[in-house]
Amino acid sequence: MPISEVGNATQLARQRGADPTTVGTRILHELEQRGACTIEALTAILPSCSWNQVFMAVDTLSREGALRLQLHARSQYVVSLAGPRTDTYRPVISAHSIETAAPHPGA
Repeated sequence: MPISEVGNATQLARQRGADPTTVGTRILHELEQRGACTIEALTAILPSCSWNQVFMAVDTLSREGALRLQLHARSQYVVSLAGPRTDTYRPVISAHSIETAAPHPGA
């Protein structure tokens, strides 16, 4: 995902007052540089952090909307930077409902 869509996550974290050495800030930086990866890969990339520290930071960042988690395989999640929000309500109209809809007056 291009940084232009996501914004500079590290700068955003710093603007929030986050210390650049925190686990969450380091995770955001690594995802900016490397792209999506698993929690296990993040743990390998950040050897000074325990699996629990990485998991807790990913959990917090995903709840804040900074990260997205997707189930990749059984019990394996891929972590990526969250892009622009796409959860806006958009009603879906099926082809069947269009065909059966009453014509508009004056049509």
